[in-house]
Amino acid sequence: MAPIRRNAVAVLIIAVILIGAVSGAARAQADAAQRLALFDSLVARYQAFAANPHLRRESLGGAAGNLMALARRWRGLRPRLAHLSDATAAMNDFGDTQAAFDAAEGVVGMFLPGPRPISNVMLGATRFTGFTQNETASAWCGANVAIVYNDTGAEIRTMLGAGGVSAVGYSASSNRGGVFAYHGSPTPPANSWQALTGDPSIVCADAANFLYSAVWYDSLNNQTGISVANSSDGGQTFAPPAPAALKSSLTDIVGEDKLAIDQANPALLYLVYADVDFSGAICGMDASSQPIPRYAVELAASTDGGANWSATPLVIDQVCADQNNPYAMDAWPQVAVGPSGEVYVAWEAMGVSGANPAARAIKIARSTDAGASFGQTVTVAGVVAIGDGADLQGFIYTSEAPALAVGRGKRNAGAVYLAWPNASMTVNDALSTTGLYGFSDVMFAQSTDGGVNWSATPLVIDQVCADQNNPYAMDAWPQVTVGPSGEVYVAWEAMGV
Repeated sequence: MAPIRRNAVAVLIIAVILIGAVSGAARAQADAAQRLALFDSLVARYQAFAANPHLRRESLGGAAGNLMALARRWRGLRPRLAHLSDATAAMNDFGDTQAAFDAAEGVVGMFLPGPRPISNVMLGATRFTGFTQNETASAWCGANVAIVYNDTGAEIRTMLGAGGVSAVGYSASSNRGGVFAYHGSPTPPANSWQALTGDPSIVCADAANFLYSAVWYDSLNNQTGISVANSSDGGQTFAPPAPAALKSSLTDIVGEDKLAIDQANPALLYLVYADVDFSGAICGMDASSQPIPRYAVELAASTDGGANWSATPLVIDQVCADQNNPYAMDAWPQVAVGPSGEVYVAWEAMGVSGANPAARAIKIARSTDAGASFGQTVTVAGVVAIGDGADLQGFIYTSEAPALAVGRGKRNAGAVYLAWPNASMTVNDALSTTGLYGFSDVMFAQSTDGGVNWSATPLVIDQVCADQNNPYAMDAWPQVTVGPSGEVYVAWEAMGV
């Protein structure tokens, strides 16, 4: 699911527990100061990034986008959070209601027709304590299914603990999705100065072993990156997260991580992510002495089931957003592994024709040496930006992020599949930042020669017409997967139908 800007709701829910959840005024003040210090640090970093005129919001994933929204509102929010005192009732309501819903779900879940709920939204005494859950990712091995997602409810619970904060939640099923149990956050970081800020991804090696990744932040050591944690009980519990790729939080924004596993050799894992580097060390400085950002897709690999990762992540592609290419960006990477161990990484390249911010393309590269190196980048197709290039109707944040899968089975083993949204009709729009609004369809392309050549004309999976009867109709956020016999499935969200 695409990330949605919630006007820093992740910070507002912290207000529920800062003071009232601990006993004694002195202890409450100390707890509030300690908890707010982590977010003070995060906000300071993102305010500095936002001051750089080269920053492009279109490239930011859910975690980074939410933190950027928080940074814009922190000055007004922080005093209210520090002085909030009436939270105990809300937490009590939350806890009691959550327990009741968990029990009811276990009894009736098996008999509910249609989709199964994987978690429940609790309101408590204020609407600001309600969950925001989005950017779901799932893994299924044997009878066990685990689903991870951005989750402000998990943030509430971890704020009550002595360790780090987690904005990641998960649910698990041990009966092939018949009933899910919501577990809140997986084991959070060990220290109060560490946080998981979102963008989770998950894979499984077998019915017992699951691994998830998420964006990592360490305010004490000025580090950001991607962390990974493992489960050995089918996704029911997870070990504490540990960093797999680290950058300086003073200069880098890291996110949009995706995990992939080689099912033929489950010890081999691949982690891709987007990195925006504001150090100036790679792309230099502009005429105003502002660092020119480098946008990159990077990959870290593990050969021992996630215990250790590449000491130096591999840069698959990078661009500098300089005066000649002010809108140049690489974002939204995806990773998949083929039947012979080949590794594919796809991403969206933006600003590919210099001064045109709407000129975009889907690109892909392949590795045949377990991620040690990648061959020549291939442009799969050009893309016309959807919405205004950053937001859809209702100011829902979006992108043309590709979905990637590799075929299996007798007929389709090794075939590579991509799906993405593309604006097929563009109209004038008064609130659009570009003056235009693109209505999108879902496109699909395939390659049968290892990603070298692709469908000459991408297939339109679903086409809708935004006419006077359906003025908001469009398709977005596709996902693609392959069944055990090689069948290909594409899912998407239909809007305004």
